[in-house]
Amino acid sequence: MKRKENTKNTKPRWKKLHAGTHYHSDGQVIKKGEILRANPDEISDITKAGYEALDDIKEDNTDLGKGLIVKLVSRGKYNVLNPSTMEPLNENPISKKAAESFGVIVSEDPEV
Repeated sequence: MKRKENTKNTKPRWKKLHAGTHYHSDGQVIKKGEILRANPDEISDITKAGYEALDDIKEDNTDLGKGLIVKLVSRGKYNVLNPSTMEPLNENPISKKAAESFGVIVSEDPEV
């Protein structure tokens, strides 16, 4: 008797937060409010800013957030800035959780 392979998708779940359409590299089309299953390395840092991780993400963030700057834009919304250009890495202001996905530590009252 053959044993069934475990075909359960074990990739972390991400929920798209903003309007617009994301065309994932595996052909999935994701719209606002929909769920994407992908490993963190399958999603660019800029794209991650538009998503909220629904599962615990285990990543090696040792160098990821070094040098990045977090700026509070409005109540509970942040921009993660490239320190050399001072341009946001995210398209729209993002939540604290999304900002932390860049590897930065977000304090309640970030400077800048």
